[in-house]
Amino acid sequence: MTCELCHRETNHLVILPLKGADGNLNTIACLHCAEQSPAYCQKHRIPHLGFLDQSTACIKCIDELVESKKAEATAILELLKKNLPKKELQNLLTWADHPLVGPRETCVLRFLATKALRSGKTIDDVLRQVIEEKSVESIVPHYFIG
Repeated sequence: MTCELCHRETNHLVILPLKGADGNLNTIACLHCAEQSPAYCQKHRIPHLGFLDQSTACIKCIDELVESKKAEATAILELLKKNLPKKELQNLLTWADHPLVGPRETCVLRFLATKALRSGKTIDDVLRQVIEEKSVESIVPHYFIG
């Protein structure tokens, strides 16, 4: 097959979550081009996940960030419960109760970690933004916002 970035033939291809000129939401790249891409995790040597806003993040980096802040998960959820309007909190909890892995607190922490890595911020930065905006729109998929 041919790399869509350098146009060389190779048997070692990686699918990157990069929008192509043809509108396709994924790009097929050779390993060399993938390793040069911001949509590829150098640490874990895997492509990132892609999101509708064209941002990307490594699933293993998300897992590591969640694990590093897990002790704070309950306090973070309590802070959100105290500071979000009722409807926003309901949107957050509806998404957190969707069949994901782990308890509600861990799911909320995962939403924050995912947004942090997608935007180059810290979890605390994203948490502060959610509280200041009084909205979970930046961390909950739009189809879960009622």
